[in-house]
This record gives sequence, structure tokens and C-alpha cells, in this order.
Amino acid sequence: MVQRTILPPQRSPLELAIDETAAQWEAIVAQLEPAAVRGNASFQPWLAMQWQVAQFAQYFQSTDALLTAALPWLFERGNAASVRRALTWLGYDRAVVIEEDGALLHVDLGRLVKGLELASVAHVVRASIPLHMRFWRVYHDWDLRPIRLDGGPGLDAALLDNDSGEPVDVTPYGLPVKLSQGASTRTDSDSPGVGLVQAMQLVHMTTVVTYDDRIILDAWRLDSELLVDASLGVTLLVSSISNAPVRG
Repeated sequence: MVQRTILPPQRSPLELAIDETAAQWEAIVAQLEPAAVRGNASFQPWLAMQWQVAQFAQYFQSTDALLTAALPWLFERGNAASVRRALTWLGYDRAVVIEEDGALLHVDLGRLVKGLELASVAHVVRASIPLHMRFWRVYHDWDLRPIRLDGGPGLDAALLDNDSGEPVDVTPYGLPVKLSQGASTRTDSDSPGVGLVQAMQLVHMTTVVTYDDRIILDAWRLDSELLVDASLGVTLLVSSISNAPVRG
């Protein structure tokens, strides 16, 4: 029987000796077949490095679990689906809100986030988005955006030249991320008796805009009651004391 060889004609004596004494090449090739490598615990750390997902090992109990979760993420990487999938690794629901504002990315995670959690969020999100995008902000229940006079939120629901939130350090996962969150609380208390009310003070301020056709910022009703003086306007301040309310 002729022994097969994979060596080229210009092989060296050492290479030929190794080839003739080594185990059957078919068995070696079978061990290196992709499915066999994926299921071999000895090869899994190397495979995680090869796929460039070993950086996420801290979020999984085993390398096998990491590879199982990372494979579909690799096919989705670069779009919103990969961001949603990566956030599930941290325990966030896939119903998170992802908004693109030009090259800036805003994310509502659906619940309040602590500062330490934000670093892990920045880690997986920045690994999932394309290079032209910037992970800019996380918000929940407190979301004010910049004013846009030709659209967007009104003055009472926006900021003049910025969006709400404060930068939070996420070292070592890149630049700080803005965090804008709000929590509503409610408490009940007994109302005071009407006998405690002795007097009331009423302050009334009015402003008259004399030119309705002049759209100037300091004398125009943009979205609510005008409370500043306008050119040729009339301001009246009335202060009075009323009697105590009648019981019942």
C-alpha cells in the first residue's frame, strides 16, 4: 500500500521522517473539523479569541455559553439588533428603546441604571455599533432634548442647546456616557383644617403685546403664557388680602 503524503517534492528529510511516523492524518483532520473544535472544551478559549468575543467572558458562566450567544451576535454586529442582543447578556429586556440622532445613539433601558452598570452597558453597546456611531446617552423617565423651532418638542419639554443628563465615567470602555434618569414618588398626608387658613395673598401679572404681527422672541407666545415685558406693553401687578374662607 502506498502511503499518502501532503509534503511537497522539495521536502526535507526531517519533514519526511515526521510525516512517516506521525499518526494518521485523517484522524488529525477530523479533530480539527469546525464542529469538533466548537465542541472541544480545550479549543473553546482559542475559538473565543479567534472570534474576538473573549472580551465578553465576564458576562457568561462558561466559554461554551459565550460562544453560543456570540455566534448570532457576530452575524448581526453593526446594527440595532446586535445592540439589543448584547444588552440581553446584561439582563435587559429586548424591548429597550434605541434612537439614532444623527451619529449619536440614545438608549432607554427600561429601568433605572446604576453608575457601575453603565460601564458594562457601554462595553457591549460600543462593541456592537459601527465606527461612525457614538454611544451618547442613556435615559429613563427623564428625557429632554434640544429645542428645535421648526419641529421637535416644545419649550416646556426641551432644553435650549443640549439634552438632559450628566456625563458618567465608564472607564475603560471609552468616553463618558450621559445618564438622564427620573424616578417618581408619591406620598399622602392629611390636609390641614380650614381653620388654620387666616389670610391669602394673590399676585396677578399680565402683559399686553401690542403688535401681533411682530414675531420677536421676548414678546411672543411660543408655547405658554407670556410673563415678560414687551415693547410698549403694559404690566399690572395687583396684590390683595382676602378674608379667611367660609367653613363648609
